[in-house]
Amino acid sequence: IERGRVHAEYTFLRKDGSTFPAELSATLLLNDDGSPRGFVGITRDITERKRAEEERERLDGELRRSQKMESIGLLAGGVAHDFNNLLTVINGYSAVMLGRMDPGDPLRPSAVEILKAGDRAAELTGQLLAFSRRQVTDPKPCNWNQQIAESKGMLARLVREDIQIESHLDPGLGDIMADPGQLHQVLMNLVVNARDAMRGGGCLTIRTANRVLDAEAAAAYPGVK
Repeated sequence: IERGRVHAEYTFLRKDGSTFPAELSATLLLNDDGSPRGFVGITRDITERKRAEEERERLDGELRRSQKMESIGLLAGGVAHDFNNLLTVINGYSAVMLGRMDPGDPLRPSAVEILKAGDRAAELTGQLLAFSRRQVTDPKPCNWNQQIAESKGMLARLVREDIQIESHLDPGLGDIMADPGQLHQVLMNLVVNARDAMRGGGCLTIRTANRVLDAEAAAAYPGVK
């Protein structure tokens, strides 16, 4: 507010009770003796301008998040690539050890566990590479129940102590064509989103079931036939 002038934004009330943002510009009118005589001003409805500003802020936020995710993806891809090189050595030497061991060798079970752990770690690096888009997707017949069972330990580490994870899996669940690494990523994203929404803790339930979509139901999902 300058001396004798005002330029500000206010919220105005319509006759129907609704509100709208407006910009007020007004100038004080004075008499010859300097006493106030009135004012002249303009009120402009800036609803559309506010919407445009909010849309621009939303797009800027999405751009920043996209750039952040791209940076995280590059970092994850670099770490996974280097770690994969180490795993190649670990798994390779484990396989050589197993090939030279007799079936009854007391150290054979330990070597088998090393190779299993290396294989599981290789799957994790594959997921990181897929996340960073450095790995070509490889769709194959997959069963969600198996994916969930194999991910239980990882999922438990994603949630807080006040959240319990339960699973109710349909034993007759059909297979789907998908990339196993991407399925793991989808599952982790769902669990993380649920965790963030459960601020007071509780039970996080993962449930699978077959569902048949007719033409009407499929219309609600773009791209689904």
